[in-house]
Amino acid sequence: MHAGIYGLLKKPLFAKYMVGWQWPSGVDRRPWEPVDIPSRSGALLAGLFACAHGRSKGVVVCAHPMRRSAKGYFLASGRAEMLRRHGYDVLLFDFNGFGESPQGNFNYPLDVLAAGEFARRIAGGLPVHVVAASFGAGWSICAATREHPFESLVLECPFTTPQEFYARFPWGRFALDVLWQFFPKTRATMIPLESAERIAGDPRMLFIGCLADTTTAPAMTRRLFDRCSLRRERRGVWFADRAGHIRAFEADPDGFERRVTRFLDGVAEPIVAPAVHEESEGARASNVA
Repeated sequence: MHAGIYGLLKKPLFAKYMVGWQWPSGVDRRPWEPVDIPSRSGALLAGLFACAHGRSKGVVVCAHPMRRSAKGYFLASGRAEMLRRHGYDVLLFDFNGFGESPQGNFNYPLDVLAAGEFARRIAGGLPVHVVAASFGAGWSICAATREHPFESLVLECPFTTPQEFYARFPWGRFALDVLWQFFPKTRATMIPLESAERIAGDPRMLFIGCLADTTTAPAMTRRLFDRCSLRRERRGVWFADRAGHIRAFEADPDGFERRVTRFLDGVAEPIVAPAVHEESEGARASNVA
């Protein structure tokens, strides 16, 4: 019953993205093993696991953007295969209510933590990392304020606050504001801009912005990087030129691959942070992505 209620409450915000899931065309199924991941959000998350090519360096948990493809985003875009080529086992999962995962509550950071705990159990003592995009990147920041197993997090086009996601959509903003009245405790744990100021432990974080992004504008990425509580040497930021929303890999595949994999390997890269201008609230974000 609770799942049905949550599904109805989420419709004004997420309905067009909560659709039946299909395997991405042209992607080989054979390396991928289906797994079930119990989450404290109340859902049994649908996941996929594949081993690295060659000896494993660790497990990368991939937290998807707001797309109908859900976990399939990392398969179709080539990001999952890129990680496997560089020696990382890969764990994909669908957030509750998306892809093949049933509905749970609104506490999406709990889904990230559930996937991280699952990865820790199968990692055999090797490091656990996160590679996340947009929707998944914002919730990964929030998850990192709690006890977590992550050694490093790569965050592409993260959002600052859910309200900024819906700044151009009055109905969505109104629906979100109403929902937060019913779930004040959940709201308090789901503001990435505030969460960035209280990261737990000492993980490493790489923020990736896209300079042509009109959904989560590059100024959002810069604000999150600036507010991050981690020591300077534990965080980095890179802005991909001519890249639209979550298109850094597509715009600069060599640069993305080099920076992300070297970061996961623990090799520091220079901070590449051009000046980005703070935008007005009405122009910050268009829609959930």
